[in-house]
Amino acid sequence: MLRPLILALLPALLLASSAGRAGRRESCSSHTDCAKCATSQSWLGTSCRWCPIDLACHEPGSLVNKCSSSQEVLDPGKCHEPDNGHYEFDARLSELAAAISGAAYAPEPAPCLANFPPAAQAGGGRLVDVVKGVAACDMLHDECSGFVGRLPDRKLIVLAFRGTTGSSQLLVEGLMGLAMPKEAFPIGGKVQAYFSNGFKALWPQLHEPTLALMRANPDHSLLVTGHSLGGAMAALAAASLAAIDGVTPGRLVFYSFGEPRVGDYFFARAFDRLVPNSWRVVHGNDLIVHLPICSPVMLSSRGVSRLVAPFSCSGHLGFPYHHGTEVFFARTADMLPGSGGHRICTGTPINEDSSCANSSDNWRSCLSPSNLMACVEAHKNYYGIHLGGWWKENQCTGLSFNNDNTRL
Repeated sequence: MLRPLILALLPALLLASSAGRAGRRESCSSHTDCAKCATSQSWLGTSCRWCPIDLACHEPGSLVNKCSSSQEVLDPGKCHEPDNGHYEFDARLSELAAAISGAAYAPEPAPCLANFPPAAQAGGGRLVDVVKGVAACDMLHDECSGFVGRLPDRKLIVLAFRGTTGSSQLLVEGLMGLAMPKEAFPIGGKVQAYFSNGFKALWPQLHEPTLALMRANPDHSLLVTGHSLGGAMAALAAASLAAIDGVTPGRLVFYSFGEPRVGDYFFARAFDRLVPNSWRVVHGNDLIVHLPICSPVMLSSRGVSRLVAPFSCSGHLGFPYHHGTEVFFARTADMLPGSGGHRICTGTPINEDSSCANSSDNWRSCLSPSNLMACVEAHKNYYGIHLGGWWKENQCTGLSFNNDNTRL
């Protein structure tokens, strides 16, 4: 009598035991660090997976997981990226970099930089050893350009790239971003074809002069900078110098202004490992920083005014994705020296913080025709400098700096 009873109750006992073990197992979402997540199992007994985009632990098949399967981390050994040191945003260096990016638009940067306020001051930043590069970078023979030089009094080598000039270049740049597949880049991932083609055409003219200045001045740091298209080209140069030429993180600093998305998620993460002292400065509702868009655009029946999350970035399917830490200045007044109005954007998605430039309140304003020009103007102006026209308007004399690089 007892044996049949035990056999009858055995399935129920096994089920209860299994349920008890599952009940004691924490859900994947309860884990807040990568290593713990990657060594844990879901209540079903399957491995949890860490998403480095939203910095969260997910169940297999989770609908809120922003990562694709290739982006997920299941091996705790892959959780820890190299410790390249801790770097902080330098507001004074950022303002100096913006002025140098503005001078990159000049046909001849040396005369412009002779009037550059820090260079005009005793003990300031004389720019010497200037080498300029110019190359046709698209089928219409629009030019990409940049220069490298040295500020000996600051022990700083500067490598700057010019932004987009002219409507034809802007049109080709936009069309290639939409129509042409991305191209593989040596550090990993893929980048926009226009940026890749322009970089390949221009870099041979600036590569060796940059390395020569670094070899001749081992006590100098290297500042790589640019505005708009120039920021994208600067990113490729910085990544190449770090990955191929072995420029160390402690010697390499990157600042860009109004930079579009350069490549995909895998390029972005590789860049971040190689160039940790990297800062993308964004002025308010600058439109260009949202291009190319990082997710599919969906329209409701009510049209553009109901645009659904075009800038909710996940990195899925190879869509463009920003590298580097965003530094967000919500208002023009926040860019005044000493205002302290910037925000270091370290929220999620990583590099695409939805509470900074990517917040819906910020980008939606650019969808209104009445606000569109304001978004364009935000792209042109950083720290009070009209970057594309500064050299033309006043030969770089329109600003005044203190000896410590703060603007008067």
